[in-house]
Amino acid sequence: CNILNEVFIFPRERWFPVLDLPLGPVITYNIATENGRKLLQLVKRALQSSTEISPHPGPAVGSLLESPSYGEPRLIAPRLGQASFRAMVLDAYARRCAITGERTIPVLEAAHIQRYSSSGEHSLANGLLLRSDLHRLFDAGYIGIDPRNNQVRISPRLRGDYENGRDYYALEERRLYLRLPANRCDHPSPEKLRDHWESIFMH
Repeated sequence: CNILNEVFIFPRERWFPVLDLPLGPVITYNIATENGRKLLQLVKRALQSSTEISPHPGPAVGSLLESPSYGEPRLIAPRLGQASFRAMVLDAYARRCAITGERTIPVLEAAHIQRYSSSGEHSLANGLLLRSDLHRLFDAGYIGIDPRNNQVRISPRLRGDYENGRDYYALEERRLYLRLPANRCDHPSPEKLRDHWESIFMH
């Protein structure tokens, strides 16, 4: 299964002629060849004048939008995007919340155990599939996973801060391992769970 990142499609009126197609089951162009360089320049010019491209493009598209003063365009290996991360985590957890077993896909989110803003990577070792409200509470430190036994813990601060949380305290001591991926290689990293437990969860 291949996941495409940073896909863009120009409107038909802005299409340009196809260059000589390379042979093989997958159509690719090497930018070291003449046709590859021509195609890259066509795409770059079209992107720079496009109004459909996101104002915050990913690293691959962003490199094509750079000013010429930055040098020649180059191929880069961007980090796996959030959409791909979610697809990967959804599949690993069989589309079920790791804590509740919820299966309504629109409310399921791929949570980073170690925050992405703190260099937490897009990987299954750093991911949990959580219902959206649990994801927010996990990120805020109101929900934690005890790394010693994989039990769900609800912070006492939830009741103190909001004078509520009865539904969430009902989740106390649920064992995460009951809903982990079938493949042990896809389980969350104990080290990352411990980092969240010690630095983010509010005991």
